[in-house]
Amino acid sequence: MIQTKATQRSGDFTERLPSLFQCALERIDSMLKRSEIAFEWEARPDSQPEKMPNASSFYHVWCALEFLSCNKPRGGGEYSMGQDDSMSLREMFGDGVQLAGCTLVHLLGQRTLYDLWNVSQHVINVRHCEEVKTVSEAQVVLVSSIKKSRLKGELPNVQTTVGALDREMEDKAARFVMNAREMRAATKHIFHTLELAWPSGSRSMAMFTPPSFAPPANTPSSLQSTQNHR
Repeated sequence: MIQTKATQRSGDFTERLPSLFQCALERIDSMLKRSEIAFEWEARPDSQPEKMPNASSFYHVWCALEFLSCNKPRGGGEYSMGQDDSMSLREMFGDGVQLAGCTLVHLLGQRTLYDLWNVSQHVINVRHCEEVKTVSEAQVVLVSSIKKSRLKGELPNVQTTVGALDREMEDKAARFVMNAREMRAATKHIFHTLELAWPSGSRSMAMFTPPSFAPPANTPSSLQSTQNHR
């Protein structure tokens, strides 16, 4: 009997949790609209980083903050814990800041733009391509050069699709990607919870037109295309 009552109380509390969370989201949403912050931080569906109608769009600012939080903070500050400290800003402040940022992105209706123009996600995608790409002839040459440089006692630079990286930069990139992947996993969970409690509804479709490309005149490629048309 006691266990049954405890189970019922637990079930009632679980049912009240979404209601409490929805009330909190409704309070934040009304505050954003009443204070006109939502108008100041708005972003059009076709907003782009290189042509932003509103430089104060919150998704753009939050993407930049996320990018910085994936890096190791510089030492020597007031809150520095030592030169050997490898704690990231995300580990320092916890997931509360991320929950607040994702909540504002969701309530402002900028989730699509956040997913599209997130620089940290782009870095993860580039890193993923580096990890899964097949071994090519250039990589075989690189392996042989690494063996030769090791015999000479030199530390070779790491060749990637974005250029040559030294060992220090490679370690920083690996640390950044690790923090960004952890942040992406937490962000997906947060947005899933927000969507259940505060559905975003139908989203307007935005059309992005690629820039026009005109091949330069009097080049081998243009001459070949002209001959093919003939």
